[in-house]
Amino acid sequence: RTLVMTDPDPLGDALLALRSLAAAPKRVGGVWLNGGAGPLRERLLQQLRAWLPDDMPMRPLPPSIDEGRLQGGVDVAASLAAGRAVHRDGLLAECRSGVLIVQGAERLPPGMAARLAQAR
Repeated sequence: RTLVMTDPDPLGDALLALRSLAAAPKRVGGVWLNGGAGPLRERLLQQLRAWLPDDMPMRPLPPSIDEGRLQGGVDVAASLAAGRAVHRDGLLAECRSGVLIVQGAERLPPGMAARLAQAR
């Protein structure tokens, strides 16, 4: 879903979008804020964290994340040590019903962008 703002104040738009996400994350589905790194972005993320319930996860997507860490799967080292298959949740499962922060989303490989768009 895309939330289109009409307020001439971009900061007001960003705060309204983040407040909407915090109030109804499943209905809003996500927010795309376009802006560079810096103190303003950090303040916006801090404000979002303050609006979210304390138990709602909010995690950044590491730029170099691999498929196994993103989606989860069998942890080979733990499986060998345990003598049975040990499954580890991926970042998407850890953020279920939470917020995943994707900095530089426009640079994601198409396959990863598709997986993120389909995640619920």
